[in-house]
Amino acid sequence: MALAGRMGWSEQQFFRSSLRYFFAALAGHRRNEQEAWERARWQSWLSLMPYLEKGANLELHDLARFPWEPEPAPRFVLDEATLAWLEKFSEEADIIHDRMVAEQQAAANNAN
Repeated sequence: MALAGRMGWSEQQFFRSSLRYFFAALAGHRRNEQEAWERARWQSWLSLMPYLEKGANLELHDLARFPWEPEPAPRFVLDEATLAWLEKFSEEADIIHDRMVAEQQAAANNAN
């Protein structure tokens, strides 16, 4: 009954409707509410556009993500083997960098 009230139905309308009709009306009501929220987000997005820096990329979903929207897929997914390779590469790069810095410092000390 509370849902019928939210849709603006009277008690008489609620009791005269079939279960199928009620749930169809409820689905339509929920869709209308979602569209209203999405319209408000779109209007907010449009009103922000003139104030963004040139080249800024503001997406609608950056303003608000609604519960009925799917989560965005990650841009890329690393498997375990690739992640392990990247960690090893990073460690080796740190060793090379530290060695180069030490050589440069030694060369600078020898020049003095």
